[in-house]
Amino acid sequence: GCVAKGYGIESGSQTLLNNMNKQVTVEQAEKALKDAVNVGIYPIMQMMYGYPGETRKTLQETVEFVKKLPHVLPLGGLSTTTPLPGAELYYYSLKRGLIKDEEKYLEQLSAGYMQDGTRPLVNFTEFDDEDFYRLKWETESAIWVYQKRKYPLLRLVKDFLRVILPHIQKYGYKQTIRRTVLLLNRKFDITLNKKRKEK
Repeated sequence: GCVAKGYGIESGSQTLLNNMNKQVTVEQAEKALKDAVNVGIYPIMQMMYGYPGETRKTLQETVEFVKKLPHVLPLGGLSTTTPLPGAELYYYSLKRGLIKDEEKYLEQLSAGYMQDGTRPLVNFTEFDDEDFYRLKWETESAIWVYQKRKYPLLRLVKDFLRVILPHIQKYGYKQTIRRTVLLLNRKFDITLNKKRKEK
């Protein structure tokens, strides 16, 4: 009766998998995901972003990795690497001075470590905070655009489940439709005004 299974793939870059001490290869990860699809199990792929050693090259390797897969997408995008107490990465962060105030850091974690998407709790990359989120968004977009072209109907269903369904659960059908129409109108007005200004 199994219909779906989660896979902590984390990255499509062998360099990063080695840094994480995953003890698996990119080829093994690809085979596991394809095997799941072939036997009718939907693989839910979890991916990380910003692990020590993350570069533009490793991000591109992750995009290329996803392109080789069947209809598999990172669930909710790429998760920002966040060191949690007890993990080796947490002690690494303390030792390197990446966590400057441990008490404050733990308070931020307990408040919800996803934060507001403007500044990572710990930045392990050489990117500044602005580039950090810009490159994350660009990588996710490259993956989603490719998948949308390759599997348009599936992407539409996933967008519905990922974006629309939580709104329906929270606001109900009528309010969700109303809010969506208002949002689309607002976006259309902005686009229209932009075009007028360009003329």
